[in-house]
Amino acid sequence: MRIVITGATGYLGARLCRNLCVSGHEVIAVYRTLESKHTAWKVDLFSVIEGDIRESETIKKITETCADALVHLVSLDHRASEADPVLVNEVNVLPTWRLLDACSKNGFKKFIYFSTMQVYGRIPNTVIDESYPIATANVYGLTHLLSEQIVEHFNRNTKMNAFSGTYSTISYFFQSVVPLIALFSILSKDNHFLEFS
Repeated sequence: MRIVITGATGYLGARLCRNLCVSGHEVIAVYRTLESKHTAWKVDLFSVIEGDIRESETIKKITETCADALVHLVSLDHRASEADPVLVNEVNVLPTWRLLDACSKNGFKKFIYFSTMQVYGRIPNTVIDESYPIATANVYGLTHLLSEQIVEHFNRNTKMNAFSGTYSTISYFFQSVVPLIALFSILSKDNHFLEFS
């Protein structure tokens, strides 16, 4: 499967690119900048797109990849998200909407958006699931919630399967193989995303 990964040089994006390449997928990495010391990272990739996700030219290049799926990982972190509302919207929300619109019109079959546990606000020290009440406590969580709703809109109203998954920033979760196994399962299914549990 040919898969576009936005935010490919980030902590999760770089690991996801590596794991998908090892699994035999054609990975197209999208990133804003790449430090020269990390150029060896590009060797296993099918292709790269260097550009700002806020720019129309970058989105156009993404839609021209003939990819099957896109995994969207770009976001300001929780500290930067408390800054200028215009910038936060331009990075955390509008690219999600624009990518969904462009991908749905250009043959992409699947779109995966990585959200955050912060859409649930301040949660108790316990295990929660999707039935836990949404109660954003900061702008970071709010912008991810908005993007989740945009993803759901496109899932309902286009032929493209669009899915948003919430992940934790707790380090042990990233070290777990469970999120990658779940993602591989979603990418390999031909049926509707929401049938995946």
